[in-house]
Amino acid sequence: MLAALSAGALVFQAVTLASALVSGGSLWLLGCAVVVRAVLAWATETVAARAAAGAKEELRAAVLDRALGLGPAWIVSRGPAELAVLATKGLDALDAYFTKYLPALVTTAVVPVLVGAWIFWTDPTSAVLIAVTLPLIPMFAILIGKFTSARVAAAASALERLSGRLAELVRALPVLTAFGRASAQARAVGEVGARYRKATMGTLRVAFLSALVLEVAASLSVALIAVGIGLRLVSGELTLLTGLVVLILAPECYLPLRAAGAAHHASEDGVEAVRRVAEIPEVRRTRGGPMRGEVVGSRLDAVRGVFTGRPVGIEVRNLRVRRRGRFAPDGVSFVVRPGEVHRLDAPSGAGKSTLFDVLLGYVEPDGGEVVVDRDAIAWVPQRPAFAGRTVADELELTTGRVDLDVLASIAADHLVDRRIVDLSTGERQRVAIARALTRVKDGSTTLLLDEPTAHLDPATAALVMSAVQAAADAGVAVLLSTHRVVEQSDNPVPVAAVDHEVGRASAPKTPRPTGRVLAGAALGIAASASGVALTAVAAYLIAKAATQPPILTLSVLVVGVRTFALAKGVLRYLERLVSHDAAFRFAEDLRVRLWRALRPGRAELTRLVDDVDTVRDLVPRVLQPPLVAAGVGLATTVLFALIDPWAGVAVGLAVLVGGTLAPLVAVVAERRASTVLARGRRQVSEEVLTLLTAAPDLIAFGADRVVRARLAEHDAELARMARRQAWGAGAATGLVHLVLGGAVVACTAIAAGVDPLLAPLLGLVPLALAEVLGALPAAAQHRQALREAYGRVVEQDSARVIVEQSDDIVVQGVTARWPGAARPVFEDVSVRAPAGAKVAVVGPSGVGKSTLFAVLLGFVAPTEGTVRRPARVAWCPQEPMLVSTTLRENLRIGDPAADDTRMREALARVGLDLDLDTVVGPTLLSGGEAQRVALARALLHDADVLLLDEPTAHLDEESARRLLDLVDGLDRIVVHITHRPDEARRADVVWEVSRGRVGVGAYR
Repeated sequence: MLAALSAGALVFQAVTLASALVSGGSLWLLGCAVVVRAVLAWATETVAARAAAGAKEELRAAVLDRALGLGPAWIVSRGPAELAVLATKGLDALDAYFTKYLPALVTTAVVPVLVGAWIFWTDPTSAVLIAVTLPLIPMFAILIGKFTSARVAAAASALERLSGRLAELVRALPVLTAFGRASAQARAVGEVGARYRKATMGTLRVAFLSALVLEVAASLSVALIAVGIGLRLVSGELTLLTGLVVLILAPECYLPLRAAGAAHHASEDGVEAVRRVAEIPEVRRTRGGPMRGEVVGSRLDAVRGVFTGRPVGIEVRNLRVRRRGRFAPDGVSFVVRPGEVHRLDAPSGAGKSTLFDVLLGYVEPDGGEVVVDRDAIAWVPQRPAFAGRTVADELELTTGRVDLDVLASIAADHLVDRRIVDLSTGERQRVAIARALTRVKDGSTTLLLDEPTAHLDPATAALVMSAVQAAADAGVAVLLSTHRVVEQSDNPVPVAAVDHEVGRASAPKTPRPTGRVLAGAALGIAASASGVALTAVAAYLIAKAATQPPILTLSVLVVGVRTFALAKGVLRYLERLVSHDAAFRFAEDLRVRLWRALRPGRAELTRLVDDVDTVRDLVPRVLQPPLVAAGVGLATTVLFALIDPWAGVAVGLAVLVGGTLAPLVAVVAERRASTVLARGRRQVSEEVLTLLTAAPDLIAFGADRVVRARLAEHDAELARMARRQAWGAGAATGLVHLVLGGAVVACTAIAAGVDPLLAPLLGLVPLALAEVLGALPAAAQHRQALREAYGRVVEQDSARVIVEQSDDIVVQGVTARWPGAARPVFEDVSVRAPAGAKVAVVGPSGVGKSTLFAVLLGFVAPTEGTVRRPARVAWCPQEPMLVSTTLRENLRIGDPAADDTRMREALARVGLDLDLDTVVGPTLLSGGEAQRVALARALLHDADVLLLDEPTAHLDEESARRLLDLVDGLDRIVVHITHRPDEARRADVVWEVSRGRVGVGAYR
């Protein structure tokens, strides 16, 4: 309907304009035509943008629902970061499909037919030329489009790989920094970005070539029609009025096809994202979740057991699961009745965590039988993940309430208002235990605990086990995986909260255009100026031909029309290539600069991916349009001023008002919707990644639907913001058409007093400025979003910490706090470890032991005091921070020059027999295996100091003893954080961290 009305308005405006220029027709009718076209332009853009918002909301819901339906194992295999990119950045590409391609496609089906019919009625010869040349445009578009389809898929894959790779690097940043590999990885960050740029630019070169062919074909067709009109005017076969009407309408027949072809490449990314969404299998979800629901048991011969009522406790018979070419677990059988605590104490890597995944329904076993009520399970994973911002938020989300009694029973009540990201590993473990015990208190009859006390001090671990035993005494079936038997102890000493960084807003900044960006703007000015010149020369050609001069006098004008038609297409092609290449290179440099500036504890994936991509996308859309509009507007104003000073004033005012008032209207009408929309997109992106990363924990507690519902609310608000932005953008577009239409009316009135040969030029040229000024409202709307994203990207952390070098470790009068924290973690600490000493660091969970390591590693700068240590330091962190690649590449972080023989020797020293080509990652190895890989990586780094953060937390007693014997035999300083008294007794000296102080024990 809108397309048909637009076609009618085009014809109406063309006839009234030509009449006013040739025979003094009514300017009031011309003004009415201008107003109608402005209103229709506003309505078309608004409707298209609103449709895009709804479609993205629906497709994002499909991605998340299907991913959650397929379960945590599928999400891990597919990659949470890659899925998050598909659900956010990938689907955001649909904006171009709905706002540019689809409207152009609909217009293509209506406008050329209706306008062409009017031309056929007035000038059949021109209509035949249009009918012959018009099909060339879709033919070229189809041929080139087929060639680009495979390249679009490759570019989309490159984007997902880029995000996945950056997610891995951000997670491993502390390890990379500790081993001096962070700066080397800057090259990897640059290489990944360069590969993405090359893949995308390879697609764009062909896609822009398609746009070039369409632009040239359309421009030359219009030029051919203009020349034909001129020749027939010379021979007296056509009137000037008819010729002007056809000249005004002919480009409008080609414009929709040109717009559709030009927008097709922009829409391909969105179409590719939709295709990838369609490839995700649909799963019918049960009431309790994809792997839970009312499943009471599963038999591996695919025959469901028939039970009377729901099962009570756990029954596992001859369970077998294949992983990495072997069965683990292999033939496990046991029964846990209500009130019993069954302990799994198999060696590390025997499949205990896999057994829990089977009980939860996350992994399909390869043999055996399992009977369990999955709706009645409370679970404590080995590596808990959280979706709440604070501890209270997490408990409200997963259990529906905050039970202070449960928190107090495990010495975690002081954590209730703490942010999750600020918690130590032991504190996070206690939060996971609290949510499981709260669920038990609310009726769960089965409690699964995967090494719940691995990172807790003995006193706190004893409290946790007392709470677990109390649950068993109340009739709960408890399945416990642990490598240590916790003895009863006194209550732990209450600890003060350790503050880490608090969130703060970054100052918005406007990026300075680079040389390539300015070159793109210059090409844009030249391309747009060629379009204006084409209109001007064609108008003058027709006016001149109407005087029926000798045909040779028109030859120069004919050549000019063809030249500007070719120049417009070629320059536009070059402008697009240069601008996009400039944007991608700018993003590459930003990403590398940001990586070099990041410090452990300040590394944000959203800054490396979302913010940098936002800057990349918005730099050409925000910085270039004002430059192009200024250049073309100035040139047009000067041209009109030379013809008639008042005409110059009219066009200059139109450019000034359209270039300032329209962007202002866009910003005011949307009420900062673009800025809010950019922030909302960033928030949704973070929430999508959190949902997918924490999916195992959320599904286990039935909280995935809560998070999905919350995300759906935010997505719906995002869609509302997009619709509000669409209203503002549509209003601004309508205003641009109105202002330029007003210039047409004014210049048409002025044309009565100028040379008749120049009158058509004055009436037609202002219409050619619509494309130039039409880009300004969107630039104004996105300016603040660009400034905020760029401000976050270039926000510099304080300089990296420089630690003085010494043969011993000397900490003298050190006070340390995390950046932005309200109070220090510890104050006035003075300790010393001589060369070769073995130091044990002990203390309750969460008092700052890992912060002490952060100071020694240079992650945190002391606010007072000095730190000296040997230059080369190796670190085995509490969380192994393995990268999702081969075992070989993970070990090479410790020593890039290590050959396979050295790596196998290091693995053998820590008791591992794994193939170096084994793909590892955060969840592909057991906790004990991952810790031993981390230790092997540290041993390969031939350092003078070895920092060990609970290296035996997930090891069985025998493996832990062998590892400690290995460490005792090392000829270097070893500083070892531990919660096990027997390990502390091995040390030469003990540093006890408590209440913001570090006490020193006697030498052995």
